[in-house]
Amino acid sequence: MGVSEKERAVLESLDSLVRRSEIRAALDVIAARVERRLEADQSSLLAWEPIPLSLYGETVPRGIRSSWVFVLRASTV
Repeated sequence: MGVSEKERAVLESLDSLVRRSEIRAALDVIAARVERRLEADQSSLLAWEPIPLSLYGETVPRGIRSSWVFVLRASTV
């Protein structure tokens, strides 16, 4: 089962957003913070943080309601 044209358009739009330098810089800061949180709690398998959609400006594709960064611990079952 492949990706529909509509889904592909949304994915391409999101990809374009996260490639913008100012958005990428903000995401890098958030990802580093989430990674530190996971490192600080060795009992957790993952850590996460929601990202305000306002970070992306007015260009978030319709239907997108939330954005998150997840960091998963390596080599866990």
